Amino acid sequence: MGKVQSLISPTIDFLTKKTKQRSLTTYSEIANHVGTHPRVVPKVLWEIDSMRLKRNLPPITAIVIRKDSSVPGDNFLNYLCPGETKEEQINKWKSVIQEVYDYDWNNWQRH
Repeated sequence: MGKVQSLISPTIDFLTKKTKQRSLTTYSEIANHVGTHPRVVPKVLWEIDSMRLKRNLPPITAIVIRKDSSVPGDNFLNYLCPGETKEEQINKWKSVIQEVYDYDWNNWQRH
């Protein structure tokens, strides 16, 4: 878990930069930015999501999409909107993205 923990802060910095640009990102872009393999990124995102839940913040990890589909993975969509159709999940995700973009992430204290 040490490797994952060391990637949290740079990943948060990268994600908050992307929100200021009002843009989405991919697992590969994050991996390239923080110097890890794309398969490690979901573990880092899970930790970040746990942190934001404790602070009742919008799901910043919603801006991470699959390169092949341009939407988040099924696991994220099912987590965001359990039991809803794919179309409902995508619509909810699009509204959540606006919440993420509109939030002032400069005030997020990570520690």
